Amino acid sequence: MELPSDIDYKKVWKVLVKLGFKPEKRTATHVLFVKPRMRTNDEIRFLTLICHNPIAKGTLLHIIRETGLTKEEFLALL
Repeated sequence: MELPSDIDYKKVWKVLVKLGFKPEKRTATHVLFVKPRMRTNDEIRFLTLICHNPIAKGTLLHIIRETGLTKEEFLALL
């Protein structure tokens, strides 16, 4: 499946929140998201979202990989 080239960072932000990530720290151009442990053997996940539109395809693909979802699953949540 081809990634769209016009995805707004605010849409990605909403998907990350749906997946349990919480915005932890924000600068003018980046937001650090943290997903806390759900179980004791889970790892804490960190993810950085760049705040500009549109998000580059390579950056979006990296974010999708970090969430652990497939492209199709992630795009379905948009």
